[in-house]
Amino acid sequence: MNADNLQWQLSNLGGVPPRIVDEILERGGPEALMDAARERGDWFCTAGAVRGLSARGSPGGPGR
Repeated sequence: MNADNLQWQLSNLGGVPPRIVDEILERGGPEALMDAARERGDWFCTAGAVRGLSARGSPGGPGR
């Protein structure tokens, strides 16, 4: 995937805004973001889920 493709997806497909993803993470919800990423293919949810899981040290995160 390249930057042009990501920009097209953001422009044409929408998705969950990054600030909403951050709020979900602050409330401890990486699982909800994983579900949204899996079901909707939402880029920001995917990125947020990775950040949330890495922060809590889930397998596959940094140093694992």
